[in-house]
Amino acid sequence: MKEIIFVQFIFFISLNAFSQSAGDYLPKDPKALDLYEKSIELFDSGEFEKGLRALKESIKIEPHYRTHMELGDKYYFYLHENEKAIDQYTKAISFGIGLGALYTRRGRIKSDEMSDFIGAIRDYNKAIQNINFEYVKGRDYSFIGSSDNVYVYRGLAKYNLGDYRGAISDFDKHFSLFKERDPYIHYVRGLAKINLGDQHSGCLDLSKAGEIGYDDAYKAIQEKC
Repeated sequence: MKEIIFVQFIFFISLNAFSQSAGDYLPKDPKALDLYEKSIELFDSGEFEKGLRALKESIKIEPHYRTHMELGDKYYFYLHENEKAIDQYTKAISFGIGLGALYTRRGRIKSDEMSDFIGAIRDYNKAIQNINFEYVKGRDYSFIGSSDNVYVYRGLAKYNLGDYRGAISDFDKHFSLFKERDPYIHYVRGLAKINLGDQHSGCLDLSKAGEIGYDDAYKAIQEKC
């Protein structure tokens, strides 16, 4: 049975995914905005149920993509209720704002939690259409947002479908954008190359992955190189 490769990145908001003004970024109704900001404070202080109620009340007053996205995040990361999270991200997408981040989030659930790699790739394709990669090109890798990793996420989904050439192409595209070299991406790209019969280049990637911090690469080198 083919090994399933999972994403190993932390999710945080990329400002690159939001091309709108700050006025579009948050609810305009004063009470809805107050409830949204209160929900963040409640989550930060550990009052999770109260935070959820505040978010839902904010949405009742003024449905807004940001509050739907925030609610989706809570369902995903804290409650692990994937269908509810997808529903909230879908509602947020309907506003046409922040589409790069929203499609990336929805794709991550489909890929990482539901193994729906085809559905995830569809979402990642839409995310890529809505992200300005020139904004982050050449930046230090530690300062990019999760949606800026979308080529990696799509590459991992392709890998899990056995589309190794497509996966390598996406990893190459990611490496062309950022100065830093993530060891895990080298590791998976190395496996993809070996699966295509390019053992020499694949083992070089595995060696690079181990050299810059991914220790599991050395086990793969023993087995495959």
